[in-house]
Amino acid sequence: MFEPRSLHLWLEPLGLDHDDLLARACADADFARTFFGAPRPGPADVRRALASIEAERRAGLGYADAVFVERCGLVGICRLDRDAANPRLGELGYGIARPFRRRGYAARAGSLAVDRAFAERGIDVLVARSEATNGASRRVLEKLGFERYDEEPGSPLGTTPRNNVMRLVRGRPRGAALSGAAASGSTDR
Repeated sequence: MFEPRSLHLWLEPLGLDHDDLLARACADADFARTFFGAPRPGPADVRRALASIEAERRAGLGYADAVFVERCGLVGICRLDRDAANPRLGELGYGIARPFRRRGYAARAGSLAVDRAFAERGIDVLVARSEATNGASRRVLEKLGFERYDEEPGSPLGTTPRNNVMRLVRGRPRGAALSGAAASGSTDR
């Protein structure tokens, strides 16, 4: 089904009221594995995860947003985790359910999440990981302005043969990167 890029996309804080929508999105085993570590989380697993997300939000350590697209509903999740030891460092994660991939939603949602992290969350440096074999995710991060980042060996975020670590620093030109709502025609609600 073709959907024009002009469809409205927004981020909404993920909470307990999204349990049914999230459970349906978890019918995609890859999507479920990304956020739950299991291919088929049950309703109780989803509610526990959402309660944990709300507790992290209240503590200021993590933010998860549901990605909604007009006429499609919930299509994915964007997540920002703040480093407890260095609150100006955050890690961006995202996932789009398989039926909605390859439509630009990850880049549009990621751009909104990056803008929010820098403008509202007090983050100065964002890191993101992608599996070495996931070229699509790496390209999304590059579109957002992230650059390859190799930390010292043994670092918890260090690049391994299984993943790439990329970094985006506040204030650096984002080049060809999207610039949030202005470039995507999308807004937060």
